[in-house]
Amino acid sequence: MSNKPSPISVIVIFAIMTVLVISIVQARTKPIPGPLYPAEDKAAEEDLTEIKALADTWANAYSERDGDTLYRLCKNNDLFTAIGGYSFEDGRHGFGMSSPWPWDKDHKIVLGNGIIDIYYYFRASDPHIWVHKETLTYEKLDSVYQVADETMIMLEPSAKKVFIDAYQYGLPDFAGFSTAYQLHADSDPTQAEIYCDPANAAQNQLNISHATAQVEYLNEPGTARVTFVWPDGSVKVLMRQPKVHGDSGIWVVEQVLDQFPSSEKEP
Repeated sequence: MSNKPSPISVIVIFAIMTVLVISIVQARTKPIPGPLYPAEDKAAEEDLTEIKALADTWANAYSERDGDTLYRLCKNNDLFTAIGGYSFEDGRHGFGMSSPWPWDKDHKIVLGNGIIDIYYYFRASDPHIWVHKETLTYEKLDSVYQVADETMIMLEPSAKKVFIDAYQYGLPDFAGFSTAYQLHADSDPTQAEIYCDPANAAQNQLNISHATAQVEYLNEPGTARVTFVWPDGSVKVLMRQPKVHGDSGIWVVEQVLDQFPSSEKEP
């Protein structure tokens, strides 16, 4: 999978920002925490506890490539095979591939309306991150909840709606990749074109496509605001140049500056 961004229209706007903007850009985005249960489920309280346990166990097993656990949680063998599982002659079960893959149980769980949504943060050693959204339905069979169906999509923001779905619960900690980004930029002119431009860097790190970008350099050194515009709307992203060694300064995504109303989020 290529990390090179598609051509993007960039409008550079230089402006002097107020103290209010300075206070905004100084805010830091924290790494995504563990499981999340923001939506209400209509199941009884005792059932909800079991459903949460199913979601947690499934997501952890998926991240750890635990084929035996996933096989046990699937309603039948056909579903296990459909998600990419396979069986050995000795009765063990396998699942998953090497890369890209979620690292360290890096996922977010959302329950509601009889389904389980799991947002996984697939990583490659480049480094690069892709957001995948898995949707599970479940049934109670012999007094035990099992997964009845599963779908998985990769969320590459080609519209504002997709961007919100991918990042409404937070951003990965891109600053943790700063040293690797800088090494790429210093050793490869093509990579420098990506990482040393705030719009290209944001597009690459957030997997954005089919958008135009406006760059506004703020008066705090090493900060910029990139606005991505799609036909269905726009989002603003704060970019920062970290203090790392190198021939030229790279940019990393630090924060989404928009506050999305609940009506814009996925149900």
